[in-house]
Amino acid sequence: MNKKTYYILPISVVAFLGIIILSAFNHEEVVNAENHSNSNSVQLEKESSIFDHSTITEKMNGFMDTLIQEVDSNYKVQAYQTKDELIHAFEQYTTETLASEFVSYYFEEKQDGMYIIPMDAPSWFQEENDYDMIKKDENTIQLTQRNYNEMVGEYTLVVDFTFQHDWKISKVTYQ
Repeated sequence: MNKKTYYILPISVVAFLGIIILSAFNHEEVVNAENHSNSNSVQLEKESSIFDHSTITEKMNGFMDTLIQEVDSNYKVQAYQTKDELIHAFEQYTTETLASEFVSYYFEEKQDGMYIIPMDAPSWFQEENDYDMIKKDENTIQLTQRNYNEMVGEYTLVVDFTFQHDWKISKVTYQ
């Protein structure tokens, strides 16, 4: 019986050390942001820019407010004449690449100005609903939120925020 104990002990030590080593290589940090009112506990700092619930809602709402443009009866955009102007308006919320993707999908340029292509706005972030955040690396945080929309049903929104002198939305996907 003692011989079995000697064999089991080294195996358990090796297994324990393996778990410790594997966990050291896992660079993702999961932060559950269920209690938005206590956002101080989920703040992640990068230089002087804090990433918290306030930052998330500012970026997500600003992005959607920029995407939803006032148009006339022919769907002509009132505030911007070109796609480049609109892409520039997204600058404080998102990367240029992502802004360009959304603008190309939802708008078209004509000789007399820019027009929105009539369709529903994308299912989006609901600031009153819970979400999870994963720190993917030093410059990227991924937000995941499960929501319900009467038109599309249940959906999961996955948004990457990347630090580029400030936190910006860099990727949006749906699951």
